[in-house]
Amino acid sequence: MKTRTIILSFILMPFLGVSQDIAFGFNLGVNFNSLELEKDLSLSAEIEELTTNSTTGFHVGIHSLINIASRVKISPQALLAFSSTEFGVNFGNDEQIDQKTDEVRIRIPVDLHLELLTGANSLYLIGGVEYNANIATDNEMPDAELSVKDAYWSARLGLGFRKDFSRFSVSPELTFAKSFDNIEDDNAPVINQVVTNLDNSIVGLNLKFQGLLSN
Repeated sequence: MKTRTIILSFILMPFLGVSQDIAFGFNLGVNFNSLELEKDLSLSAEIEELTTNSTTGFHVGIHSLINIASRVKISPQALLAFSSTEFGVNFGNDEQIDQKTDEVRIRIPVDLHLELLTGANSLYLIGGVEYNANIATDNEMPDAELSVKDAYWSARLGLGFRKDFSRFSVSPELTFAKSFDNIEDDNAPVINQVVTNLDNSIVGLNLKFQGLLSN
C-alpha cells in the first residue's frame, strides 16, 4: 500500500500545477549491479565460503524535469527495474551451490541537476536519493537465498548531458546509486546467518527523452 501511494503521488504531481517550467518523458537504460557484503563465517558451522558476482539488468520508466532556478532542476522518476543477484555457497565436502535470484523492483529516484553548461547542449551534475521496493522475486532454492529487505533507500551521484532539439530533448546519464545495510534480519535463511552487512551498488546508463521546458 505504501509503495502504491508513492507511485500514485508521483503520477499525479505534474497535474497539480506547481510550475509551467516542467517537462515529461520516459526513461530506458541498463544497470550494473554489485553486492558488497561483510561476513563472519564463524557464525555458521555449515558454510565454508560465500562469494558474490556482479550482474546486469535493465529498467524502463517515466520522469518529469522541473526548472526551479537558472541552473538548477529537479527530476522525479518512477522506474520498473529488472535485476538479479548471484552468489556461490560452499558447504564443504565439495558441495557448492550457485544461486541466482531474479527480482523486479520499483525504483523512485529524485535527482537534483546542477548545470555546469547551459543552452542547447547542457552538462549537469546529479545528486539525489532513491527509494527501492521489491515487488517480485523468483528463487528456486529459498534456503540458499540471500535475503534483502523488501524496501530500502539509496544515495545517488552522477553526470548527465542534455541535447535540445526543436520539440524534444535527449539526456544520456551515468549514475551511481549505493544502498547501505539492506540485509533482512528477521526470519532469514541460512546464508543471512553469516552476513553481517550488505551494501548494493548500481551503476546505471540511462537515456531520457522529454519535451522541452517552457521559457
